[in-house]
Amino acid sequence: MLGNNLSEGLLATLYFLPCFLAGAALSLGALERFAPARKNRTRCIVAAVALLCFDNILATVSAAVLLVLLARQPGRLGTFPRSTPLVFLGRISFSLYLVHLPLLFALSSALRDVLPGGAINTVWILLTVPVAWVLYRVVELPAQDLARRAGRLPTVVAA
Repeated sequence: MLGNNLSEGLLATLYFLPCFLAGAALSLGALERFAPARKNRTRCIVAAVALLCFDNILATVSAAVLLVLLARQPGRLGTFPRSTPLVFLGRISFSLYLVHLPLLFALSSALRDVLPGGAINTVWILLTVPVAWVLYRVVELPAQDLARRAGRLPTVVAA
């Protein structure tokens, strides 16, 4: 995965170094002094969105750092991620991750002779969240409950 030899592996690791460094700096609070002033926040949001348009890891990391710094400031951007719809999506995100592509492939296969591609995509978008929610309720929550109960069971020690 990281290359056929040591030098390729080191290059692949160095490629992701900005991501690791930015994450560490953000988590340790080392970048807080660079948080934009209130009057510059709109410009920073525009800059972050513009940076995300580039297919470049440094641009993406810079945009992510800007957005995290902005989200830590008081105001709507800081409270937006805690809004009810986003918290709900975060809660079902693993089920959403698991179900979105299989559902797209199944709908594309089943409906390709019945509906045009755009209509299939619309049906897919409308069904993905409800299907993920059902998977979350029927599979993920019971599995989490089972894991919690299994963790409380007494440990059997072999003699």
